[in-house]
Amino acid sequence: MNPRRRLEQTSVSTIWVNHWLMAIFLIAIALTPLCVTAQPNNQEPINIQANQLDAYDQLGESHYEGDVIARQGHMTLLGDTLVVFHPNRLIDRIVTDGEPAHFKINDPEQGLVKGHADQIIYYINQEVAHLIGNAFVDRAQTQSIQAGLIIVDLITMTMQASGAPSADPTKPDQREGRVEMIFIPGQQE
Repeated sequence: MNPRRRLEQTSVSTIWVNHWLMAIFLIAIALTPLCVTAQPNNQEPINIQANQLDAYDQLGESHYEGDVIARQGHMTLLGDTLVVFHPNRLIDRIVTDGEPAHFKINDPEQGLVKGHADQIIYYINQEVAHLIGNAFVDRAQTQSIQAGLIIVDLITMTMQASGAPSADPTKPDQREGRVEMIFIPGQQE
């Protein structure tokens, strides 16, 4: 075979392989942000809007009042009042009260999860929310739960419920109650 002809065939093959590798590389680069930049919800910035703010830096508390909206990642809290506990300027938890206070989680895997309670305590580091008093959670319109206390793990999207809004034995009027769970047939995934 002619050496010049062999060189031309090798060049065409090399160019084709290089284009193929470049295409794979570009696809990998394009998909990388979807895989790498997803960060835990508790690492997302917290945006809080309200009609009024009273900050007590020495106490490590910030008090918000009036149509309060707090957003972090895929979660939104709504309430009449909200207190951010931030000892040493590190946010520990957020407590929101309302008539009732509301939350909404638009989870990519579980769908829309929303609920309400008299008070919602969101523990930032653990990514756990406690819905206290007249608590209700609707999970993607496939099931709902109503109880005195509902604890939602925002990482696993699992829940625990108690009929009583408090397990405190010094409050005998809050030790009783029932949990009601409703499953909607044909809606479960």
